Amino acid sequence: MKPMTPGHWIRELRERRMVKTREVERITQAIADTKGNPDFYISHSTLAGIEADSIPTIHKLYSLAVALRVTLGELLLPFGIDLVALTTFRSGRSEPGASFPVSTQLRHERHG
Repeated sequence: MKPMTPGHWIRELRERRMVKTREVERITQAIADTKGNPDFYISHSTLAGIEADSIPTIHKLYSLAVALRVTLGELLLPFGIDLVALTTFRSGRSEPGASFPVSTQLRHERHG
Protein backbone atom coordinates (compact mmCIF):
# COMPACT_ATOMS: atom_id res chain seq x y z
CA MET A 1 0.00 0.00 0.00
CA LYS A 2 1.28 3.44 -0.98
CA PRO A 3 1.92 5.82 1.97
CA MET A 4 -0.42 8.80 2.30
CA THR A 5 1.06 12.07 1.10
CA PRO A 6 0.93 15.17 3.31
CA GLY A 7 -1.56 16.84 0.98
CA HIS A 8 -3.86 13.83 0.99
CA TRP A 9 -3.61 13.65 4.80
CA ILE A 10 -4.55 17.34 5.08
CA ARG A 11 -7.52 16.93 2.74
CA GLU A 12 -8.78 13.88 4.62
CA LEU A 13 -8.42 15.71 7.94
CA ARG A 14 -10.27 18.75 6.58
CA GLU A 15 -13.08 16.55 5.28
CA ARG A 16 -13.28 14.55 8.55
CA ARG A 17 -13.48 17.81 10.50
CA MET A 18 -16.11 19.04 8.00
CA VAL A 19 -14.18 22.23 7.31
CA LYS A 20 -15.12 23.72 3.96
CA THR A 21 -12.56 25.50 1.80
CA ARG A 22 -14.53 28.75 2.31
CA GLU A 23 -14.08 28.33 6.07
CA VAL A 24 -10.32 27.89 5.64
CA GLU A 25 -10.27 31.10 3.59
CA ARG A 26 -12.35 33.00 6.17
CA ILE A 27 -10.34 31.78 9.19
CA THR A 28 -6.97 32.36 7.59
CA GLN A 29 -8.01 35.82 6.35
CA ALA A 30 -8.88 36.73 9.95
CA ILE A 31 -5.45 35.47 11.10
CA ALA A 32 -3.69 37.43 8.33
CA ASP A 33 -5.65 40.57 9.24
CA THR A 34 -4.95 40.17 12.97
CA LYS A 35 -1.24 39.64 12.39
CA GLY A 36 -1.02 42.27 9.67
CA ASN A 37 0.67 39.76 7.38
CA PRO A 38 -0.98 38.41 4.20
CA ASP A 39 1.37 35.39 4.22
CA PHE A 40 -1.00 33.75 6.74
CA TYR A 41 -3.93 33.80 4.27
CA ILE A 42 -4.85 30.61 2.39
CA SER A 43 -7.01 31.09 -0.69
CA HIS A 44 -9.10 28.32 -2.20
CA SER A 45 -6.53 27.80 -4.96
CA THR A 46 -3.64 27.74 -2.47
CA LEU A 47 -5.47 25.13 -0.38
CA ALA A 48 -6.09 23.05 -3.51
CA GLY A 49 -2.35 23.23 -4.21
CA ILE A 50 -1.45 22.18 -0.68
CA GLU A 51 -3.88 19.27 -0.89
CA ALA A 52 -2.22 18.31 -4.20
CA ASP A 53 1.14 18.16 -2.35
CA SER A 54 2.52 21.66 -2.82
CA ILE A 55 4.69 22.42 0.23
CA PRO A 56 3.16 25.32 2.20
CA THR A 57 5.11 28.06 3.95
CA ILE A 58 5.40 28.05 7.72
CA HIS A 59 2.87 30.92 7.86
CA LYS A 60 0.31 28.89 5.93
CA LEU A 61 0.99 25.78 8.03
CA TYR A 62 0.32 27.87 11.15
CA SER A 63 -3.00 29.12 9.76
CA LEU A 64 -3.96 25.69 8.49
CA ALA A 65 -3.35 24.20 11.93
CA VAL A 66 -5.73 26.78 13.41
CA ALA A 67 -8.36 26.19 10.71
CA LEU A 68 -8.18 22.39 11.07
CA ARG A 69 -8.04 22.50 14.89
CA VAL A 70 -4.75 20.65 15.30
CA THR A 71 -1.43 21.67 16.77
CA LEU A 72 1.31 22.85 14.46
CA GLY A 73 3.30 19.83 15.61
CA GLU A 74 0.55 17.46 14.49
CA LEU A 75 0.31 19.19 11.13
CA LEU A 76 4.07 18.87 10.57
CA LEU A 77 4.15 15.10 11.17
CA PRO A 78 2.93 14.12 7.66
CA PHE A 79 5.81 16.19 6.28
CA GLY A 80 8.26 14.08 8.29
CA ILE A 81 8.91 16.73 10.93
CA ASP A 82 8.51 15.55 14.51
CA LEU A 83 8.82 18.43 16.96
CA VAL A 84 9.10 16.00 19.88
CA ALA A 85 12.27 14.62 18.30
CA LEU A 86 13.83 18.09 18.61
CA THR A 87 14.40 17.31 22.27
CA THR A 88 16.69 14.48 21.25
CA PHE A 89 18.76 16.74 19.04
CA ARG A 90 18.87 19.61 21.54
CA SER A 91 20.07 17.31 24.28
CA GLY A 92 23.18 16.54 22.24
CA ARG A 93 22.27 12.99 21.35
CA SER A 94 23.01 12.18 17.77
CA GLU A 95 20.57 11.35 15.03
CA PRO A 96 20.62 7.66 14.05
CA GLY A 97 23.45 7.22 11.59
CA ALA A 98 25.14 10.54 12.44
CA SER A 99 28.83 10.44 13.24
CA PHE A 100 28.61 13.03 16.05
CA PRO A 101 25.90 14.96 17.90
CA VAL A 102 23.97 17.63 16.02
CA SER A 103 24.89 20.25 18.63
CA THR A 104 28.56 19.63 17.79
CA GLN A 105 27.75 19.97 14.09
CA LEU A 106 26.07 23.33 14.69
CA ARG A 107 29.00 24.66 16.73
CA HIS A 108 31.38 23.57 13.98
CA GLU A 109 29.25 25.31 11.32
CA ARG A 110 29.18 28.58 13.32
CA HIS A 111 32.93 28.63 13.99
CA GLY A 112 34.21 26.60 11.05
